[in-house]
Amino acid sequence: MVRRIEVTLEQYEYSALLEMANEELRNPSDQLRHIFRLEMDRRNKNDLVEITEHERNEDGK
Repeated sequence: MVRRIEVTLEQYEYSALLEMANEELRNPSDQLRHIFRLEMDRRNKNDLVEITEHERNEDGK
């Protein structure tokens, strides 16, 4: 199941997100999801999220 959330960022945060996304050839929403997943891994919480094949394919866009 896919859930959408809205995230409010300050201009400097959004600029940093755009820069990171550009460097890693992702769109900003995929970059934000990537950052979130890295943080989940860091906190060893990855088992709380089921990553489906569909989501993996979306990351490759």
